[in-house]
Amino acid sequence: MSESEVHDTTQPVRALAKAGPIGPAGALAAPLIIDADAGAAPSTPVSLAMLWRFKWTIAGTFMLCAAAGLGLIWTAIRPAYSASGVIHIKPVRDDLLSGRQDVMPMYESFRQTQASFVTNAEVRNGVLEDSAVKGLSWFAARPLTFWDRLISADPVEQRFDDDVNVIVPPGKQLIEVSISTPWPGEAAVLVNKILENYKRNYEDRQSAEDNTDVRALERAAADLKRRIEARADEIKVVRKDLNLGAGSPAEVVVKRQVALDERRAELWTLRKEIALDEKRLERAKAQHAASTDAGDAAPDPAAAEKAAFERNAEWRGLRRELQTARDNLAAGLRRWDEGHYKIQSLKNEVTRVEQQVAALETDLRDRLTNGRGDPDTGDFALTDPRVIELRLSRLRDEEAVLAGLLDEEEARYENASRLASRLVEVEREVEADTHELDNLEKQLNIREMRRATEVTVAMSTAVAKPPVDKRVKLSAAALFGALIAGLGAGFVRLRFSATVTSMRDVSRPLQQTLIGSVPLRRGVSAEVLTNCPIQTESVRVLRTAFLNRLKQAGCSVVQFTSVGPRTGKSTLVGMLGRSLAAAGKRVLLVDGDVRRGSLTAAFRAAGTAGLLDDLSAPSPTVTVHSTDTPNLSLVPVGRIAKPEDAELFANGAFGRLLEAWKKAYDVVLVDSAPLLMASESVMLAQRVDGTIMVIREQHCRRHGLTEVIELLDSAGGTLLGTVFVGSTTPSGYASYNYYGSYAQYGRSASTDATD
Repeated sequence: MSESEVHDTTQPVRALAKAGPIGPAGALAAPLIIDADAGAAPSTPVSLAMLWRFKWTIAGTFMLCAAAGLGLIWTAIRPAYSASGVIHIKPVRDDLLSGRQDVMPMYESFRQTQASFVTNAEVRNGVLEDSAVKGLSWFAARPLTFWDRLISADPVEQRFDDDVNVIVPPGKQLIEVSISTPWPGEAAVLVNKILENYKRNYEDRQSAEDNTDVRALERAAADLKRRIEARADEIKVVRKDLNLGAGSPAEVVVKRQVALDERRAELWTLRKEIALDEKRLERAKAQHAASTDAGDAAPDPAAAEKAAFERNAEWRGLRRELQTARDNLAAGLRRWDEGHYKIQSLKNEVTRVEQQVAALETDLRDRLTNGRGDPDTGDFALTDPRVIELRLSRLRDEEAVLAGLLDEEEARYENASRLASRLVEVEREVEADTHELDNLEKQLNIREMRRATEVTVAMSTAVAKPPVDKRVKLSAAALFGALIAGLGAGFVRLRFSATVTSMRDVSRPLQQTLIGSVPLRRGVSAEVLTNCPIQTESVRVLRTAFLNRLKQAGCSVVQFTSVGPRTGKSTLVGMLGRSLAAAGKRVLLVDGDVRRGSLTAAFRAAGTAGLLDDLSAPSPTVTVHSTDTPNLSLVPVGRIAKPEDAELFANGAFGRLLEAWKKAYDVVLVDSAPLLMASESVMLAQRVDGTIMVIREQHCRRHGLTEVIELLDSAGGTLLGTVFVGSTTPSGYASYNYYGSYAQYGRSASTDATD
């Protein structure tokens, strides 16, 4: 407890007075329900002191992770032994490359080509077939670790390609060759063999190239150029014939295919109409022959046309409109002169309707003439066979024209397909010739560069490098990672632990009921705690808040209980009783924990008459013992408790004792058993004025607090507040150093300040 907490008690007392007592009955449940998830802790600032509570979790996680990491590192990772050699590629004359922009690109290309030759198949096979290389552990891939025995080695050719590293440094006239192996001394052997085989391969290629006729290469390159130019001209002609523009040959072929399909569809539709008209003609001729046999006169075309007009509803409407316009014009002429403006308007109306009638008659006449049947009914029974024959003749002429157009379209499609295929073929030939020409020009450039620069190739002996062992650094990283994992495990346990380590670990409504806190000191006796200035001062502060809470609630009989045993409840009741007595209060301590009698033992009153004797006496009696502290009295347990003694707290005798105690004393403190472990504690909670719950650091669990609150609520008790035995802040007891060092207290004692 800090200095400010000891000497300035007015502010916390006002805060507690504002909070007030909690209870009874239904009023208790709502504000004091603790989180149902007992495994999830409220948000609490984390400190190293709090993490240290889980030191064995941190140590165990650290050792497990460190052992796994170090074991894996030192069994799976091996030191790397490397060696490197250099291939010098430089002109005989040092000044030959200076300022020669035309020579430098060829020189760099020559260096890149030589770098690719270092690991080609000929050099690799020569190295792997060497007897000295076959005797190396690298060649046999002998296992060095346990993991190597579990994993099958890659083929030696693949390991050669993976291990050999070739670097072409920019701006330097050399090529670096290096290799790294886990077997000491073998890297230099491998690099030397690579350099020897490369030099041999280079000399063989040089002699082969010297025998090659450069003029033959030049003639072949010239022929390829002429062939490429000729095919380029052919491509231009074909693209022009195809009318490609920016399109592709496939697009042109698709367009021609679409046009051909359209022509075919038109011809198919026309032929379908011809087939239909031929059937119509047959029916018309049959009808005409039938009417002739019956003696009917041949139908008059003009009469048939007029009859068709009259059957058309639109024509009839226009004729009526025309007659109305003409009647209006005749009426207007009788009323006005010829030059009147209304007469002109009526004439215009007549002209407009006449034009509409003429246009409609022309359309109807065309439909009849073309054989499309009756304009309104579609009946061809009255259609003239001669009209159908004329239409068939016209359709057959159209068929002949479309057939010719279709032939032309098919010819264009075939020509486009042929030209497109030829264009693709020529372009592929040009691409192949261009690739071949590039190879010939590259060979000619190498020969030209060799003649111009006089490059010489020389090798230096491989130099072995000190081994590179990453295991030390990786081990340090593994230890650091294991430490982080251990701290993380401790943090997780701290965050999700169900144990109450401070008042911040319980729900916020329950934190508001806190009356005060008492430091927890392990390994000291009750007598030493009574004389300890730290404990005495903290109990005085608790006394002030406790009296204020009693004044607010109007209580005098208070029960002290807890979630479980060994919370320091009995010692706290004794110290608080002495402090209240020292303040001038008449105080009675009642040992209601009849099964253990810790308060009775603390005052050395075992074997004397007490509470159980009064409750079981046939006549009402009140037994009170005085103590060595003025104004402080004690009611011990009395006789040895029996299992059925719990029922004594439910009869009227205990109620009469409470009334007698209230009349004789200012404050009655009842030390009862843990609420979850004894039924008599629940009965006491029903009869006393209020209950104080004692919570001990790292001793209570949050779900236990929940059960106590629910049980107290169901019993109809009133929770006046809570007292926390331990540190109320994450920093521990550092604030209590104000009183100096008290290490000398309690060195001879061996028990905790518990029940």
